[in-house]
Amino acid sequence: MNKFQNDYDVPEKERVTIVHTKIVKCDNDHPVVYYEIGIPSYVGWPGDPDSIECGYCGMKYVYKTEE
Repeated sequence: MNKFQNDYDVPEKERVTIVHTKIVKCDNDHPVVYYEIGIPSYVGWPGDPDSIECGYCGMKYVYKTEE
């Protein structure tokens, strides 16, 4: 399994996903894109350094450490 692959099955209406890695993959009915949480980008920055929003679909990925 690719260590950067996220296999999240998220309903269309739910737009926030908790992740435990700083690199996330988004491919919700659009080209595959990878984001690194905490790295400045045109979407999701400035803002919360522990989240990023997909520029295609608006899915928000929020980083939380594993407990």
